[in-house]
Amino acid sequence: MIVLCTGGSGFLGEMLLRRLVSAGHQVIATSRKGQPARAGVEWLEVDLTDQKSMFRSPVLASIRGVECVIHAAALYDMQAGSEDLYLQNVLATANMLQLARHMPNLRHFCHISTVAVAGDYAGVFHEDMFDVGQGFPDAYARTKFAAEHLVRSATHFKSRSCMRLGILLGDSQDGWMPKVDGPYYVQRLLKRLAPAARRLNPLRFLPVPFTETSKLMVVPVDVTAEAIVQLLPVACEYQELRTYHIMGAASQVSVRRFLVALCDHYGITLEPLPLPRWILPHGLAAKFNIPEDVLPYLHLPWTFASEHLAADLPHFVFPKFSDYAPILFAAADRLHFTRRKVHA
Repeated sequence: MIVLCTGGSGFLGEMLLRRLVSAGHQVIATSRKGQPARAGVEWLEVDLTDQKSMFRSPVLASIRGVECVIHAAALYDMQAGSEDLYLQNVLATANMLQLARHMPNLRHFCHISTVAVAGDYAGVFHEDMFDVGQGFPDAYARTKFAAEHLVRSATHFKSRSCMRLGILLGDSQDGWMPKVDGPYYVQRLLKRLAPAARRLNPLRFLPVPFTETSKLMVVPVDVTAEAIVQLLPVACEYQELRTYHIMGAASQVSVRRFLVALCDHYGITLEPLPLPRWILPHGLAAKFNIPEDVLPYLHLPWTFASEHLAADLPHFVFPKFSDYAPILFAAADRLHFTRRKVHA
């Protein structure tokens, strides 16, 4: 199958390209900047926020044979502004849907979405659920909701899928992660507390803004990419919209469990003590170099069901958090939390 993958040079995109090529697909990938040659991949230098860049004759000629689109390009950055998030997440998706009209052999449009579209919904969020009156804690969630809405509304493409991802962590095999983001902000904070562990441990408790019922929907990036590529041929067979939550029961890790694992990693024996959001002074997170938009995810009362995924990919196994967490924590220490190199 000829597959066009947007965002091919990104964190997830790079993993997708590896697996698409290994699965025998002919791959075309987009990137805003030129990329080095790669076996099995044809690169298109395209800015998805600029229609002049997208609708050039060479681009249109290259995509005519495309049978499947994986729209993985997006901006995930808790420190990004609303305008950049709108351009990269909403406008780029609208442009891709327009470009897909120039693919006469297109069988399927796969949109990479996120569980963040559930917003502040309290309870179990099922794959068929979308607009249920939820609010959104940040601009990233709002723009990804708007992007998914565009795809869900594009009924002229019969076969479509929205694959909602959890929080992407590093590679489960070597821990590689390109930057500090999401839960890694919390790790950076505990890393800074680690030298004082002996003095802090007698205090017994570590106050942290979280809720006991909250869970982090975490999945290593390589596992996520493998699930998407395995699911793609199945999703192509549906002549309707099909939504998937790319996670299993093992992916839903309580905030407490995540914090305890980090404390164990750094030799901190303090018990996490949950603090309600209202008790925190405004701007306190910024003093610890944690974006304000990260904190709501430590309090959200959601869980996710994956019935469609289980039905269409029944033998896929998501790894246990305890199996890969030490690899991720050690890699973050090595790559991002040394004096030699710290990414903010």
